[in-house]
Amino acid sequence: MQPKIRKLIRVVAGAGKLTQEATEKLTANLRPADYVFVTQYFVKGGAEKVMLNYVTALRELDSGLKIAIVTTDVGPGPSWTDKIPRDVQLVDGSAVVGDLRNVERRKILDAVVRQLKPRVIHIVNSGSGYLWVRDHANDLKKLGVKVFASLFNSDYTRAGKLRSYYHKFLPAAAATGMISKVFTDNEAVIEEATEYTGLPRRLFKVHYQPVEFKVKEPKELPEDRKLHILWASRVAWQKRPDILREIAEQLDPNEFMITVRGELDPEYDEKYFAGLPALKYRGKFSSIAELQTSRYDVFMYTSQADGVPNILLEMLAEGMLIVAPDEGGVSEIINERTGILVEPYDNVDGYVAALGWIHGARPDLKRRVAAGQKLLMTRHSKATFSEQVEKDIYEKI
Repeated sequence: MQPKIRKLIRVVAGAGKLTQEATEKLTANLRPADYVFVTQYFVKGGAEKVMLNYVTALRELDSGLKIAIVTTDVGPGPSWTDKIPRDVQLVDGSAVVGDLRNVERRKILDAVVRQLKPRVIHIVNSGSGYLWVRDHANDLKKLGVKVFASLFNSDYTRAGKLRSYYHKFLPAAAATGMISKVFTDNEAVIEEATEYTGLPRRLFKVHYQPVEFKVKEPKELPEDRKLHILWASRVAWQKRPDILREIAEQLDPNEFMITVRGELDPEYDEKYFAGLPALKYRGKFSSIAELQTSRYDVFMYTSQADGVPNILLEMLAEGMLIVAPDEGGVSEIINERTGILVEPYDNVDGYVAALGWIHGARPDLKRRVAAGQKLLMTRHSKATFSEQVEKDIYEKI
């Protein structure tokens, strides 16, 4: 036998053993669940907050509903599973799959789902989940299992290649007829997905996410002093800290100061923001309260791809004027009536001009924040979201 073939056999055999061990570990103490979320991983982010919103709404509609969250891949940052309610069953595949190939991960997922025996599967950003539905559609049909999915936005690699769940995974799963509905938090991604895939508009439904924070009075922006700007998000390439640096380089530190808060992705460290007189990095944060928004006049956001970011909803609730890019679903909450929109997302001069304009027009901007808060209290209310979940999900299962 050739050495390469012997090595391949050893690799396959090793993967098989690891798959069996991971499966046994995950299925050892599983309890049946009615509603199962299948997600890539559970770290601090927008998709995870959306899942928690659905969990809260479903439990309020039916306290006896048994819910589970299954993760299929290793996450890019610290786990956020401590936010999952204790009575929600967590099947944390991200803790055991390691370097297993996608095909092995789907085998593990198959064993987990079969033991959970759900009535509903809800896929949230999991390629393994979509492919598993594609491969097991006939079984799901026979068992009468309902399948939902959630999408948020498209993204692009540094080389400019499209990267999204709707172009890579959704079409194959939808072709089986098993996807009952795809929920999003914005209209923009529906337009993108239907145009790219040819899937019908009726397959999609927007669920604007709720804001449960107390809405504060819009901030007074006092005249004749330095403008204090808050930037808060995960410090990751998709959030474009490079654009943030370029903006800071153009600002006079005597008139502007940007404070950056957020978890640093592995490719960044605190030195990345060094040497910028108009910018200071102040570390990560674990809650909105920890940001102490009363210290700032403006919230600035520089992401290249998004749905409707939770952080923008939260900052509006805090009474902050927002400067953000016209990307994804951002304009569905921030526009010329509710804040300041910069187009395109990498328009550094546009950001600088917006901040300069704010510096000179401070007394006139409370009305924009107030208009944004009106959207929060209607379209993004907890009651509105609960009604949608009841109508679009609970009554269908």
